[in-house]
Amino acid sequence: MKSIAARYDAVGVLRVDRSSLGALAAAGGPREGCQDKSIGLLRQYLPRGTDLSLHTQAKLSAIARQLNERPRETLLYQAPAEKFAECIAAIG
Repeated sequence: MKSIAARYDAVGVLRVDRSSLGALAAAGGPREGCQDKSIGLLRQYLPRGTDLSLHTQAKLSAIARQLNERPRETLLYQAPAEKFAECIAAIG
């Protein structure tokens, strides 16, 4: 059984895949609270102990997309995907 692995890019956009990482974040890191919240949201879709081999990458990507489209207070009620697009537009 594979564990849930969540990765974040520079602006906090969640990526979900099947890799089995032992730890999602180092304890005490600056984004630990954000990651804890995201993992809690992820557990609504994939409860603890879920066998990820039963889910396609398309299904996992759809879950990540739904979470990325959810507004966050820490981003002034923008969705992570919106904030990411804003950052990209600002540099390009």
